[in-house]
This record gives sequence, C-alpha cells and structure tokens, in this order.
Amino acid sequence: MSGLGWQRRGLRGCLGAIAACGIALLAAAGVPDRAEANILGSCALYDFGAKDGVGSIDESGFIQRNAPVPVIREGAVLRDGPSERAAALGRLDFAQRVGIHRRVGTYVEIKSDPRDAATIGWVDGDDLLCRAQPLVSTTTGLEQKFYIKTRASFQDDEVVPVKASPSVDIVDCDTANRRCRELSRFALHYVHAVDFQKGRLLLLSEFQADVTAPIIGWVSAQDGYLWETRLGLRPRTDLVLTDEDAVAVAGAQPGEERPICVYETPEAAFRQEACTFPLLGGERWFGYPIRMPVIDRVDGEKSLFSVVLPVPGVGDQASADIIDQIEGLENALGALQQLRKIDVFFLIDGTQSMQPHIDAIVGRGGTGVLGAIRDAFTEDRRFAGTQVRFGFRVYRDIYAGDNGIGEGMPLGQVCDLSPDELDEEYIRFDRAVRAITTEVPAVTKDPDHEENLFFGLYQAVDDMSTCDEHVKMLFVIGDTGYDAESQIAQGGIGISQEDVADFLTLNFDETVDPVIPFFIQVPEAGESLSYKAAYAKFTPQAEAITQRVLDHMGRGTRAATETTLEDHVVSLRGRSLSEAKGDLVQQILDTVSRFGDQAPINEIIAELKGGEALVNVITQLQRADEFNNVPGLRLSQIERRLCDELGPACRERVYNVIAQGFIVDDEDVVTDVWMEHDEFSQWRKMLEGFRNTSNTEPDKLAGLIVRQMTRVLQGQIGDLTVEDVNRSVAEYLNRRHGLPVGEFSPLLKYTLSDLMTTREGALSGGQGGDGLIGVCELNLLGNWLERHREIFDSVFVGEIPVFELDRQSACANVRHETPMVRFKGYQSFSKPGLDFKYVIGDRTIYWVPSEYLP
Repeated sequence: MSGLGWQRRGLRGCLGAIAACGIALLAAAGVPDRAEANILGSCALYDFGAKDGVGSIDESGFIQRNAPVPVIREGAVLRDGPSERAAALGRLDFAQRVGIHRRVGTYVEIKSDPRDAATIGWVDGDDLLCRAQPLVSTTTGLEQKFYIKTRASFQDDEVVPVKASPSVDIVDCDTANRRCRELSRFALHYVHAVDFQKGRLLLLSEFQADVTAPIIGWVSAQDGYLWETRLGLRPRTDLVLTDEDAVAVAGAQPGEERPICVYETPEAAFRQEACTFPLLGGERWFGYPIRMPVIDRVDGEKSLFSVVLPVPGVGDQASADIIDQIEGLENALGALQQLRKIDVFFLIDGTQSMQPHIDAIVGRGGTGVLGAIRDAFTEDRRFAGTQVRFGFRVYRDIYAGDNGIGEGMPLGQVCDLSPDELDEEYIRFDRAVRAITTEVPAVTKDPDHEENLFFGLYQAVDDMSTCDEHVKMLFVIGDTGYDAESQIAQGGIGISQEDVADFLTLNFDETVDPVIPFFIQVPEAGESLSYKAAYAKFTPQAEAITQRVLDHMGRGTRAATETTLEDHVVSLRGRSLSEAKGDLVQQILDTVSRFGDQAPINEIIAELKGGEALVNVITQLQRADEFNNVPGLRLSQIERRLCDELGPACRERVYNVIAQGFIVDDEDVVTDVWMEHDEFSQWRKMLEGFRNTSNTEPDKLAGLIVRQMTRVLQGQIGDLTVEDVNRSVAEYLNRRHGLPVGEFSPLLKYTLSDLMTTREGALSGGQGGDGLIGVCELNLLGNWLERHREIFDSVFVGEIPVFELDRQSACANVRHETPMVRFKGYQSFSKPGLDFKYVIGDRTIYWVPSEYLP
C-alpha cells in the first residue's frame, strides 16, 4: 500500500489496536480514566475545551451548553446519583434529547430541557452524545464519513440490509425492543461516536447533531467503509468509443459514450480481465453532490484506486446505470430542502368589524402573529434552518374601488434571503400591516355585508406567485362570505367557488403544489338578519373551496394521509373579543409551526438515505407518537414532490449492492477534491493576492507567496513551528492529508525557507545558484498561482476553466520545475443545473478537480 495507505492508521487502526488508542483518547479527553468510559464522542469522554467543542465546563463539573444532546442507548438508566450503584429512577429512549447540567466522573446530571432550572437525575456519560459534529480523523483532519456495505461480492444474488441498532450493545436486531433502522442504499453517513472495545460506530445522516437530526444507530465497523480522504473519483467527461473500441463491443458504434471499468479485485484490475461493472462519465456527474469515494490506493503492476460504489436495484427491476438512481435521490433530497422555505400570506377583510383582529395580527396590546411566529421559529430548535417570508393583501368591496382590492405587500422575487434581508422584510411587513385602515369613506355606502372575498383570493394567489417551490400558506381572515349576485348588481364580476378552487390549484396542475388555504372566521360583529346571513356564508364557502384543494393534493398519492376540513376551516364564532384575539394568534402560530417543524423532514431524509420507500416512511410517520402532529396535507405535499424524482423508489424499497471495487489510475479517470465552502473561500482569498505578478518586484513576490502560503497552512494545521519552515508542503500533507493541494503541484516541492532565504544577489542575477531560487523561477511560481486564481474564479461562478500547461523548461538552474500555465478562458456546461458546487443538508461543498488545485 502507498499513497492513501496512511488512512489505515486512523480510526481503523484504533479499532484494531484498542489498548494503545484507548489510553491516548482517555488522556486527551480530559476526564477521569475509567474503564467504563469507552465511547469517543460521548459525554463521558467529551472535551469541552477542544477547538470544535460546544459549551464549557468549570472546575466543579458544571456545564454551560444551550443545545440539548441525544440519548444514544435504548433504555439508558436514569439514576439519583453519579454512580452505577445509585438507585434507578427510570429509563430513557434512544434519540431522546436532554439538557446536560454537570459532570462528575463519567456521569452526567441532566434536565428535561437545557432551559429548565430543575434537574431530573444522572446518566452514564457513555449513554449521551456530546459530539456536535462528526469525529475527525487523526491522520487527515477530516470528518469521519461512512458508506454501508451490503455484500462483499458483485456476484451474490441476495442483498441483506445493514441494521443500525438503538444501542451499542444490541448486535442482533431481531431481539431488540425497538425497530432497528435498515440501511440498504448507497448514501453518505457521518460517524459521531465510536466504541473501541466493541468495534461499533454511531451514525447520523446529518453533519450537525442538532435537535432534529435523526440518530441512525449503531453499526459494526465491518458493516461498511470508512471514508477519511477528501478524494472522489469519476470517469472523464469526454470518453467515447474509437473505431477499434467499437469493433470489440458488440453492437457499439464509434463516437458512443465509453465507460471505464470497475473490477471486483485488484488482481482482476491488474490483469484487466472482463469488466465487472462499467461506469459512465460525462457531465452527468456535475448534476449531483456525489463521487465514487476513494478509500485507498493500491500499487502493483498498475496503480489502482480502491473505491466504494453501488450496483443499483429497485424491487425486482434493476437499473443498468447508477447515475439515474443516485440523481433521483439527490433531487428528492433537494426537493425536501425546499420544504424548509415557507411563504405565509394573509388575506384580510379590511372593513370596520375587523379592526380588533387586525390589531391582534399586528400585536397592539399583546403578542401579534408576526412576533409570535418569529419568536417560535427563533427559540424552538425544531425550526432550525426554516425560512419564513410574510406578505398580505386587504380586501373590502366594490365601494372601495378596484373591485375591493386594497393595500398589500406581495411576496418578493428573491427566494433565498439572508438573515439581514429577512429582518428588513419583517420590518416592512410590520409597518405595512400597521398602516391598514378600516375607515369607510363618508361619501360611499356599502349596500350589503358580504365582501369581495373571492376576488381577494384571486389577488392573493397572484401576490404569492414568486418562488413556486416554497410552501405556500394562505390565511384568510374575515367574518362574512361572498355573494356573486350582489357583486354583479354593483357592476362587479361574479365568481364561482369552482373558479376560485381552479385558481388556487393553478388549473389543477399536477406539477406545481397549490396554495394551501386556511380560513379563520372571527366572531360576529352584528345582530341584524342581513349580517347574520352574510356571516353564515363564510364557513360553507371556505369548506367547499378547501375540499377541492385537498382532493387535488391527495389525487394519485398512495400513503394513507388523513387531512380534515377542521384543520383548514376554523370559526371563532361565539368567542369574546379578548378570547378571539388570542385564539387567532395561536391558531395561526400552531398551523405554521406544524408545517415548519423539520423533525419529520429530517426523518424522511434519513429513511430515504437508508433505502426505505417514501410511501412506507410517510405511513410510519403517521403511526409514530413523536410525529403525530404532522399535518396530513404536509405529507401529501411531500409525496407529490418526491415521487417523480424517486421513480420506483417512491413505492418500493431500494436495495443497492454496495461493494468495494478497483479502478486503474490512468488518463480515463479524474480525481475530484471535496472542499467545504469556507475552505474554498479561504483558498480563493489567498489566490486573490496574485494579480499582475509579472510586474511585481521579485523580493515582494517572494514575500507575498510566503505570506499567503503561511496564512493558509496555519488555518489548516495551526501555528507553525520553527521546524515547519524547513518542511516541504508535501511534508505538511503527511501531517494533514486533507490539505487541498494538487497532487502534482510544484508547491509541494518547496519549503517556506526556500522562499524566505532568497538572497538579493540570486534575485538580481535572475538565474539562481547555490540552490537558491532565481527571478525566472520565482516568476513561474507567480504565474502558476495567478492562473490558478482565474481557475478558482471560474469554479466559483460554475464555469469550466480552459487552460493548458507548458512543461518545457523556461529557466536555467531551477531549483524545481514549474509549468507555465496558459489560461484560455471559460466554458459553460452543456445544460443548466450543472455545477462544481452542491448543497448537502445545510452545508455547501465543492468538488474541485485535482488538476485545478494550486
């Protein structure tokens, strides 16, 4: 083994040498050395003072941490003291969240919620997960990522899912008290804890262990592949069959797309036997955030990549191309992410009887709707990552002009708002709603009590039309209904209930979600017979319109989602004014909160990544006590949005054959490097300093290179020592293999000392000498970095950089050879939606081809 063979000294190495790694880990964790504390990532071993630590702990063991932590052992014992001999008070559920208050030894005193003053007992710290992010490889400095393994051979017929258990002690899931989560799909998981004695890993499907992140469960280290590198592999984009190739492949034509070959064993790859699994390249790889993870490198007759990959199958129908299935899952997960964005729109009756209720919405004399929703979504971690936009429209009657359509604030064109932009929107909304007036002009007279509600619905849908991927919630707040004959008599337009339903559903378009209506009727404001007749029309009209929308949403869905009119049409009839104002705010808050709760969304993501069929997940959610508050319409909405993307996986469990394969390292394959958004930005910022280097004085250019390289290396590794100055960048890679530097970069050959000790004579002479760097060589380094700035800029904007390397030596007496980079410009991808940048959960990453790296 060579190249990537270092990764075996990371977590895999510790699992094979428990004694050595265990002692080191206990010492590093800063907690008492106790045999019972075996789980790295648990609260027993957690180092609050670490660089990535969350919270703090004082000398007496009291903990300051606002975020709750999950229980990672089913039936964890709650005791009345910090000892296994203390009396048992009860048991905790796997994945239950609790607050942590104090640590004594390896026991942790807990609360039901971090904000509570009172504690409820003590728990073994190994039963709680304090690690907020994945464990980090001791060799690469990268998070521990994991792909499950469903079989060891390409030839086996039966695929047996891996079962993730709710306790580190449960190996046989058939005897577990709770259902183990089955994993049978090629999907990325993160390692958040490890029990070295048992050789078991705790997996999460999310990078951040926040309050809604599903805890996948415990698996054996032998159940999959640990991915500790940042390298992913794909075939080159321009592979086609030549005339000679076409002759060798029955029925093939020259110019057809040519795959690379994945072999089952290194020996088969060395001998290039019959291809076990062909893998297509092309631009399709830029459409989703996945590559074939490189887990090792094998040297022999040829250099090989060892990768993890799936051979797909859904039910009885197997697909020949893994791309479609993986892309379908990624598109479905992307559609789920869009459900985190909610548009809340109010259609408000602006007549005099509505003034107290407008005051309630605004918050005059109490908490208003806007403030209540903002407070809930800010303080409740279930809504983390949820974006809520607000808008409104006022309707009255013909007497007010413009068919009764009054003031309003339509939703804006910008679909993704920053926190500051959202704040500005909230301020605009608050000011605009407070300016609503219910005064009737003295020169006009309203001939009846019905208002132009239906025309208001038309206008509201138009006001909400931007960003159609967002969840659209329309709250209609009024007291009286609509009368078409009265509107016509006043010179207006008569509209039917069917017309309104048609408009709300965009002509019953199956490809776009309808606006979801919620009608709230405020208490009566009059006693006359004509008013009561108008008041009585509101609820039946609302129910008829809503039922048409619900029928449309449920059409074609398979999950037995239950949605009733009571969830969408509410009357506050008979309530006192004070009760009605409070109920109005609470009704809207509860409804928006149920749609904004991310816990069921994250559970669906975890189950889909495990391979479960979407319809089965939705059915399970409806039966689970912890998710019994999920609106049925929300689940129908999810099924509608995702089924087209998932294809057969909507209704049938996915059984991927996930195995290790071997690919010859040659010009047909490309290695891409995984880079976090912040990391990519840091390198762009470093390269930004290199402009017009050919006009920069040599000593200043040398200083700039040293300064920028030092800044990046310190950010990646930490403070540099005196010894570091004389290490080459390649040696830095031996310390932190995750540093994103091109494999053949000339920078690998230099030390900081090389550039810091260039003498004036060597620079002025231009050719170098005595092992020093001359002006010509320094200028080549400047060109290398300046051109890579342009390459990184093109990656940032999603365009393909076009460049070539001239490797002919341009300088005499060089210390190291550096090619001249000739940058030719940018090239767009062949179709929209392709990019180097991807969103995974709430993280943005880049897959940067290694040849683009400096």
